[in-house]
Amino acid sequence: MEAMLLLRLAVISFLPQVLGLHCWGCYSDTSWADCENELTSRVCSETDDPDFVCQTYVTTITTHGKPANYYLKGCGDRKDCGGTNCGRGNENKTIWCEFNCCCQDNCNTGILGKGEVSVSSSQGTSVGMMIVPLLMSLYALQ
Repeated sequence: MEAMLLLRLAVISFLPQVLGLHCWGCYSDTSWADCENELTSRVCSETDDPDFVCQTYVTTITTHGKPANYYLKGCGDRKDCGGTNCGRGNENKTIWCEFNCCCQDNCNTGILGKGEVSVSSSQGTSVGMMIVPLLMSLYALQ
């Protein structure tokens, strides 16, 4: 009886990892090649957000005329997919970005370059990018 209970608990504890969305993940402030060298598949968890998608994202934050590029792949929140922060800025800082999002296991392959902004759909669901948390953390670093 105890063995059966332990088996059930073990199976239940692994269900989120088995059933969760898998996304490629990496980050670099150097290049896509650098990001891809650190590429790993990870399971999106409830701590990321219960309604996540896989994302590929590149941004350039220009502060006082000096650009800094950031390259990112990972899990993100579907509701942040509108890209509303792309192109925003003020007198000292501008933010440019490109993104692609999808909602199938490890679908965030490839890289983005200027002129390749896209929002992918899968199974009729419009998705996009997680920009708010990343931009806020990068904005705070400047």
